[in-house]
Amino acid sequence: MCRGKINNYTHIRKQIDFCFMRKLTMRFVISSLLVLISFQLKAQILELKCPMPKETYYSKLSMEIYFTDVNYKDKRVSSGTDNIPLAEVQPVDNEIECSNLRNVIHLNSKYKKVDEIPELRKFFYKTDNFYFVFWRYKVYTVGGKMLFLVIKKDFSKTYEFYL
Repeated sequence: MCRGKINNYTHIRKQIDFCFMRKLTMRFVISSLLVLISFQLKAQILELKCPMPKETYYSKLSMEIYFTDVNYKDKRVSSGTDNIPLAEVQPVDNEIECSNLRNVIHLNSKYKKVDEIPELRKFFYKTDNFYFVFWRYKVYTVGGKMLFLVIKKDFSKTYEFYL
């Protein structure tokens, strides 16, 4: 439609405007799709490398239980996390830290086995001196205790608990 015989100037002008708008619209649609696809791919890559930093009610509850419950005082003392305020604990959102934590999991057969359970979602939290790695069911269930790791920031020591 953008090529062919042209009879007069007005017709030429309309045809050029139409062709220009058509090309401009197509470029906009294609560029929008490319941007959308790139965001989707980046999100998928980040999720593979790092658990979502988004907290859930149950992940926050797990951290709160660990840091405030009297029953876990001995675990906090033995791992050196007894004087850390709950407000200092943040989700890990740095790709390098996530990659290092994933390496800790995959180098230990016990942690790797837990990590491969499809019904579980893992969470990475951190403070200035420690990382916390734990798994929770994707759908909340009442039941047994789950593996909870406290890892020194320099990766020199890992403490293993069940919450």
